Amino acid sequence: MRKSLTRLLILGSALLSLHTDASAQVRRIAWQDLSNPMVLRFGEFLFRTGDATDANSRLGVQFRGEGGSVAEFRTVQRPPYDMFLPDWAVGVRNVAPDGNSAGRALIIRFQEPLARVGLALGNGSETTVARIEALTAKGESLGAIEQVGVELEGPFVGLETTHAEGIATLILDYGADPREEEVHELWMEPLRPRTFRTCLAQVADGSVGELRLRTLLVFQNPYESFGDTFATRVRVSFFDSAGEPLELLPGGSAGAVVEFDLPKYSPHRLESGGPPGGLRVGYATIESSLPVDVLGILQTVSGASEIVSEVGVEAREPKVYQVFPVEWKAAARLDTGFAIANPGDRETKVQLKLYDPSTKFKPPWMSNWPLLTLAPGEHKALFLSEICNLPGEFRLCHRFPFDEDFEGALQVISDEPVCVTSLRTRRGWLVSSLPVGSTQR
Repeated sequence: MRKSLTRLLILGSALLSLHTDASAQVRRIAWQDLSNPMVLRFGEFLFRTGDATDANSRLGVQFRGEGGSVAEFRTVQRPPYDMFLPDWAVGVRNVAPDGNSAGRALIIRFQEPLARVGLALGNGSETTVARIEALTAKGESLGAIEQVGVELEGPFVGLETTHAEGIATLILDYGADPREEEVHELWMEPLRPRTFRTCLAQVADGSVGELRLRTLLVFQNPYESFGDTFATRVRVSFFDSAGEPLELLPGGSAGAVVEFDLPKYSPHRLESGGPPGGLRVGYATIESSLPVDVLGILQTVSGASEIVSEVGVEAREPKVYQVFPVEWKAAARLDTGFAIANPGDRETKVQLKLYDPSTKFKPPWMSNWPLLTLAPGEHKALFLSEICNLPGEFRLCHRFPFDEDFEGALQVISDEPVCVTSLRTRRGWLVSSLPVGSTQR
């Protein structure tokens, strides 16, 4: 049976010798000094040997090799070597082209600066000297610590800084030892509390004739943090088109905002069901301490509560440049619906640019690009066929050619980040979602 990693890390921290630069702006910390870090483990990459450079970039972590080496996943079996119940450890290893990592370091970069960071090292020996140097985002060295002795999986090495810019990069180097540097786990505490924000630019609930529209939100937390019971806190807020709280969930005024804990690997569902009456539309913002996955499902439901149709839309980060395909088919009455939400606290200008592949510029029936102004919190839901009737500036546009087919793309360019959802419709009813792309990360 595998020993408790916690016990091994604490024991390793106490017994293995350590050297720290007295003038450094980083200091060594023990495992128990961490409060509530985000933990990055690599068990999901079991038996994978491919490139690990950007495998965890969604969490803002990137691995780089130095001097021609490449950060790759490596899987090793822990002792005792039981052929029937093998126990495996997965790490990110600095794979050198000739198998000799002497003079080649493993570089770990963090998108968000950290106040504390911990590593579980690997692939060393009792004589291996691991040097870990910390740098700011500007490349300023904060100092380094050394760990003498590195096991198959361990020891834990932790660093802390009080520097105002925090730790943005770690350089892990085993020096003259030919063994390749390896990390099995990362513990990360950001310099400032980090909140991940996404947005669903279209939600709806209410009656439309004999049918009802409703919204189902599905949440998933693919990450874990300190301890097995950790749950990321999620806050969901609903707003109408004017940016006012929208009571989309059951429970009266409480239906405009909901908070809940989302344990690791656990799903959670929210179903709309506000006050009875006509159709209410708007958007939703999601805030969490980890980047959770959120899918909004727009459903059409019959009077007998049977689902007639549904369309799934992923929550996205607000961006200043987005583009998505659009189409209008006259005979089939296919149209493209899109929604734009300004979740920020500042007014934003939003320019809509239509791209027609046949003309390589813009449709001949459009004289100028529509330019909308969205107040803080404002939301607009539109159809492609309405683009000539948009309110706002520079909307010079001839009558939309309802008797002609059109296929192209629509660019949404804003001076403040906005959320965009695009939907394919037929005779006004939802058919499918459409991909919304961006050149932004």
